[in-house]
Amino acid sequence: MANQTLLDDYRALNSTHWLYTRNRDRLQFLYESYVGGEEYRRSGHLTRYNLETQGEYDARLTNTPLDNHCQSVIGTYISFLFDFVKCR
Repeated sequence: MANQTLLDDYRALNSTHWLYTRNRDRLQFLYESYVGGEEYRRSGHLTRYNLETQGEYDARLTNTPLDNHCQSVIGTYISFLFDFVKCR
C-alpha cells in the first residue's frame, strides 16, 4: 500500500497540469512577444504573405525591425501605477 502511494505521488509530481498543456503554445507566444527582438524573430511569428517563398520570408524577416513594443508599453503602464501609488 505504501509503495502504491509513493508511486501515485511520483506520477503526480512528474505530470503536467492540463491547463498548462492546453495553454502552452499561447504562453510561449506571449513570452516571445514580450521579450521581442531576436527571440521574436527566431520564433517566426511574422505573418507570411500568400505565395511567399521561404527565401522571401527569411529576407523579409531579416529586414523587418522588431521593436519590442509590448515590453515598453507594460513598463510605462507599471511606472504609472507605481507613480500613482507613490502620490497617495
